[in-house]
Amino acid sequence: MKNQYYKSTHDRDFDKFKYVYPVISRRSGGLSLGINLNPDKVCNFGCIYCQVNRNQMSKHVVDLQALESELTIMLEMLQDKTLFSHSRFKDTDEDQLVFKDIGIAGDGEPSVSKYLLETMQIVQKLMKSYEIPKVVIISNSTGFAREKTIKALDILAEIDGEIWAKLDAGTQEYFELISQHTIKVEKIVQNIQRVNPSISIQIQTCFMKVHQEMPKDSEILEYKKRVEEILKVREIAKVQIYTVAREPAESYVDAISLVDLKTLCEPLSQMNVKIDFYGGSAN
Repeated sequence: MKNQYYKSTHDRDFDKFKYVYPVISRRSGGLSLGINLNPDKVCNFGCIYCQVNRNQMSKHVVDLQALESELTIMLEMLQDKTLFSHSRFKDTDEDQLVFKDIGIAGDGEPSVSKYLLETMQIVQKLMKSYEIPKVVIISNSTGFAREKTIKALDILAEIDGEIWAKLDAGTQEYFELISQHTIKVEKIVQNIQRVNPSISIQIQTCFMKVHQEMPKDSEILEYKKRVEEILKVREIAKVQIYTVAREPAESYVDAISLVDLKTLCEPLSQMNVKIDFYGGSAN
């Protein structure tokens, strides 16, 4: 089997592009075009498993005209398949060289970005000229109540896009340990519940070892309750359970093997929702 590019990196650098980058995504199941609205690496969370090196932060204002130009060029390269001849993909399995989605995420939190609405407007415009399978906003759900974000999500609904909403814990204590943020887990749950109901939502959850300790069984049960709270109000298309795949921000964070991950999450099988598991660097 050829090298899987996602195993080692989700590098946001691609040639001279600043905002748009192609990656082979394990959770998308093929090629995802990332849009990075935070090249300054500013994020309101400080997740201990994040791969972004925030010791190299810089001041940067997003140039929306340049972003649109980069996205157009990348879509052209996908249309004529010249992108797949790039050296980045020379060792990638052929069945992974399939355009799956545009993912708005990058080095920070898109739901609090002042550029999200304009970016969604650009994507919506380009969809008239290019075949874009799906648009996904990958988010920690903190900014969903913002006026501009709501308008951006209205566009996402119009184009049948998705949200992958982060929920990494059940208890407040564990949530703060993982995210390094004090926002209440209840608020995250409420934000997800209140999203435009016509938008498909997947819950994304990263479980890991912290100081060689896996999450406690009691934590998994509390997490289950949080997911069930959301399910009482709205549908969840899928729950993505994954672990650390690349070098994390903190050295005391380690991946869980896929076998142990499934065993840990066995209580979740009782929920009335589809669950997909994704292995990481421990496999």
